[in-house]
This record gives sequence, C-alpha cells and structure tokens, in this order.
Amino acid sequence: MGFVMGREIGPVGNTIIATAGFLLISYVGLGLLAMAFFAKFYREVVGATRWNDVQFSFEASTGAWFRLLLGDAALVVLTFGIGAIFLSYRHWKFFITHMDAQGEIALDTLTQSTTRLDRHGEGLLDAFDIGAI
Repeated sequence: MGFVMGREIGPVGNTIIATAGFLLISYVGLGLLAMAFFAKFYREVVGATRWNDVQFSFEASTGAWFRLLLGDAALVVLTFGIGAIFLSYRHWKFFITHMDAQGEIALDTLTQSTTRLDRHGEGLLDAFDIGAI
C-alpha cells in the first residue's frame, strides 16, 4: 500500500498516481523530443537555403530553443501577460543572433525589374481581394 500525505491509499490510488506520473513524463518527454526535431529541422531547412552566391546557416541548438521558450513562458507569466508584447522582439533577436549568411552579393542584380506592366487599376483588384470571390 502507498501513502500520500500520511494517509494510506489503496491499489486504485496507486494506479491513478502511476498513470498521472506516466502521462506527465510522457508529455514532457514528447515535448522535448519535438523541440529537438524542430531545432534540427530548422537548421537543415535554413542550411539548404541559397540566394545566388549567398548561403545561409542557422546554429540554434535544442538547448537554445528550450531557453527561448522557457524565457517566453516566464516573461508572460511573471508580468501577468503584459510581457507578451515583447515576444516578437525576443524571437526576432533569437533568429538574428543564430542566423549566419556567407557569400557575396552582386549589387548589379538588386535592381528593379524593367518589365513593362499594365498601368490600369494599379493593383486595386488585389487591394480589394477580388480574387477571393
């Protein structure tokens, strides 16, 4: 028989406590596993991104993602939700800090297109989202 706060519990109580513990450990473990997968996936996706001669890389580890999300949760909880307005800045800083670009940018290719476009409407159909109808 098990004891909870000095009281004896029966086999049903032991089963409930064991099930609750198993579920808690499973959810935390699956969350950490998903975070590790996402960190590796993001490194691979950004590492495969190229623009002409510029190659990108992203070096955030699973621990860095964990610290980011833990900091986000602490910021929101400890400020009673007011700190949520700073989350987008924190995420932007995280990506800028961990992203790297290597290569040479050809400034000649950074010009506007010289393709002639129709001048009637000037994008009003897009502004009013006529394509959605």
